[in-house]
Amino acid sequence: MVPSAWGEVGSFPALYYLRLGRSFLNGTLPAHWGSNGTLSGLVDLELANSNVSGTLPQEWGAPDVFKNLSTLSLTNCSISGAY
Repeated sequence: MVPSAWGEVGSFPALYYLRLGRSFLNGTLPAHWGSNGTLSGLVDLELANSNVSGTLPQEWGAPDVFKNLSTLSLTNCSISGAY
C-alpha cells in the first residue's frame, strides 16, 4: 500500500497526475485521499492493472473531494460494488 503520509493535509498540493497502474500496489483505496485538501489538485488517478481491491471509499463521494478529478482508471482491478 502507499505510505500513510500521502494522506496528510497539504501533501502534494501541486500533484495533478498520479499514475500507479501496472504497479505492485495492493490492498484497499485510502478513504482519506481527497479529504481535507489532500490531493486536492488531482486531475488523473490511474490505478489500472494493479492489485487494488475492495470498494471505492464512500468518503470519495463527498462534494469537495477530488473536485478536479476528470479521469479515474480502475481497469483490471478487483474493485467491487457500485461505482
